[in-house]
Amino acid sequence: MRHSSRSGDTDFDAAESRRSYRQRVRTERKSNKLQEFMVSIVGIVWAVAIVMVAQLGLRSFGFGSESVAIRHLVAALGCGAASEVGLAPAHRGDPGYWSRLDPANDGVSCKSAALPSRVIVHRG
Repeated sequence: MRHSSRSGDTDFDAAESRRSYRQRVRTERKSNKLQEFMVSIVGIVWAVAIVMVAQLGLRSFGFGSESVAIRHLVAALGCGAASEVGLAPAHRGDPGYWSRLDPANDGVSCKSAALPSRVIVHRG
């Protein structure tokens, strides 16, 4: 009879251990979900803040519209980018002018970008 009592205790301990494990897993999952939710909320707040600051910054360029200001920022990547967005060559004070893209310091950036970027040669 004692043997069956011990076996019953072992079964009870195993069942209790499984319940305890399931409860820990549930608690951990809830904690992970809460952390994920908080991270997503923080991410959304940061995104909204970045957009608001960007809009204020774009308006401060003074180019009249946000689309021109965005093209001006893209032109900062280089003469190829400035040419792609239609801002090359650019004169000092105009959208697309960046002093680092004006090595001659003559007030015109990306002069060579005015040339066609691709020359197609037809051979007959």
